[in-house]
Amino acid sequence: MSEAHHEKPFENYVVEKLVGQGWLLGDTSGYDKDFALYPEDLLGWVKDTQSAKWDIRYTAAPPILAVRQCWCRVCQYLACGSGSTSEQALSAPR
Repeated sequence: MSEAHHEKPFENYVVEKLVGQGWLLGDTSGYDKDFALYPEDLLGWVKDTQSAKWDIRYTAAPPILAVRQCWCRVCQYLACGSGSTSEQALSAPR
């Protein structure tokens, strides 16, 4: 089979086009395969979209603990297949 039919050239082409349109090329070392996302991106999204709840719930804790607590809550939410919204998941009792 020719190289043109392998997945890697297609992947490289897609990445090249996305980067050309302003997407950022990331480092895959921080990728969580179990949940198919980057924890850093998720936490940034939570802080940006729910800053008031983040401030109330997590700013009192040391930063590393706050991140761990938030990440654990999101992992629990994803693992249970909950029908609740992300807002409800972040607000759920500890």
